[in-house]
Amino acid sequence: MVAATSRSSAQLIAGGMLLAHRRHRSDPSTLSLIRKAFIDARECGLAMGIWVAVASAT
Repeated sequence: MVAATSRSSAQLIAGGMLLAHRRHRSDPSTLSLIRKAFIDARECGLAMGIWVAVASAT
């Protein structure tokens, strides 16, 4: 539903992050690991985006 109603790529990404967060909230260590491994903000954002995409697909 989020993908169908999003009007921009930012809304689509935010919706995906919300879905991934709800689905994997029992695994906060993954997000913590990503934040520690990727210090550069751009790389961290890319890594989280990939994580969200993979988490949303499963």
